[in-house]
Amino acid sequence: MPHRSKRKTNERKRIFLEEFSKVGVLSVAADKAGIPLKTLSLWFRQDGRFREDFLEAKIRFHDHIEKEIVDRIDQGENGGLLRFKAQAEIPEKYGRKQAAARDSARLAWDELERKAREANDAPSS
Repeated sequence: MPHRSKRKTNERKRIFLEEFSKVGVLSVAADKAGIPLKTLSLWFRQDGRFREDFLEAKIRFHDHIEKEIVDRIDQGENGGLLRFKAQAEIPEKYGRKQAAARDSARLAWDELERKAREANDAPSS
């Protein structure tokens, strides 16, 4: 049986990932899970499974945005604000890549992802 602390950590990871897949905002999802943002950074660097699960949650959030776009089109609504969100979150599909580059929070997270990948790819001593 997993240690109590490990179960608690796994539950917090699950809550974070579930919330992130709905809202796509790191701080909101972290608050919901009751963890500081620096804990996310630690998990991302040290836990390959968490990185994979995070990327899946990110894809689910992008799917949520796309579903909203389709729903609003079907309802004849103007999704101007949603368009901007789609451009920021999914620039390779919906917009200018320069817009995403101006999003410093996203850049910081992308840098964190890159460093975590590099750390995992580095030969161990």
